[in-house]
Amino acid sequence: MKISKYALIIIAILSITACKKDTSKPTISDNTKIEVPTKDEPTTPKVEEVNSNFKVNDYFETFIKANNSGEDMVSINKPKMGGELLRKADKVKLEINGYWVNDKADAKDKLTLEVFPNSFKQNDGNRSIIEQKLSLKRENKYLLFGYLKHLSLEDGLYYYFLKNKGVTVYTGKFTVKR
Repeated sequence: MKISKYALIIIAILSITACKKDTSKPTISDNTKIEVPTKDEPTTPKVEEVNSNFKVNDYFETFIKANNSGEDMVSINKPKMGGELLRKADKVKLEINGYWVNDKADAKDKLTLEVFPNSFKQNDGNRSIIEQKLSLKRENKYLLFGYLKHLSLEDGLYYYFLKNKGVTVYTGKFTVKR
C-alpha cells in the first residue's frame, strides 16, 4: 500500500502540532479550587486529652484540705504543693522530702509513699503507680524522710500520699510538663 506524499505531509504536520508546547496562558476563574497536598503531621494528643491530664481530682483535693488537721504534722520541702516538675531526657526527677512531727512515732516506723495520676476514681480498683516505704531518721522532735527517683511519667497532674500504718498523714500534688 502506497501512501501519497500529501498524506505523509499531513500526518507530519498533525504530529508536530500535537507535540508542540502550548504557550497560551491558562485562565483561572474565581471559583476554581486548588488542593495543595500536605505532609502527614505526627499525631499529637487532642487538646481535651491533654487538659484532662491536668484536671483537678475532687476526691484527692478533700485529702489535701485535711492536711495537718490531726495530731500528725508534716512539712514538705520538695516538691512545693502544686509544684511543676520538668522532664529531662524523657525522665522526671521526683524528689519528695520533708519532716513529720509525731510524738508517738519513732524512727522504727516507716511512712509509705503512694503516687496516683489525677484520673483515679474512688472504688474503681485503681492502684497507685508508685508505692514505696520511706525510712525515717530522728532529728530532735522531727522524723526526716526522703524519696528520690528518676522516672518516666506522662505530662499531667499527680497526687501523692504519705501514710503511716494505712492512715493518711499528708497529701500533696505536683504536675509534670515538658
